[in-house]
Amino acid sequence: MGNLKHTKGEWFINPNASRNVRCGNKTIANCSSGQDGENEIEEKANAKLIASAPKLLEALIEAKEQIEHLAWKINKDGSDFAKVTTKEALKQIENAINKATK
Repeated sequence: MGNLKHTKGEWFINPNASRNVRCGNKTIANCSSGQDGENEIEEKANAKLIASAPKLLEALIEAKEQIEHLAWKINKDGSDFAKVTTKEALKQIENAINKATK
């Protein structure tokens, strides 16, 4: 998937603001609610999840490609159960990728 539109580069938690996700000098997201510590744990967890999003997407795309390769082998000589399970897994992965990229 060479046509990904998100900011390229390493996303990271700003060491000076633990609820701020950056890529280089660019702010990707600010997960602060502005309510001084009331939701600190949740806000930091949201920032970690956002910072990991590009790597998660990359892993999901790779998993999809691997499953498609295995599905080809399964469909060639596999059981009906394996075919249905593989199709459902691919559908869920494709939906998640589309949600992140469309």
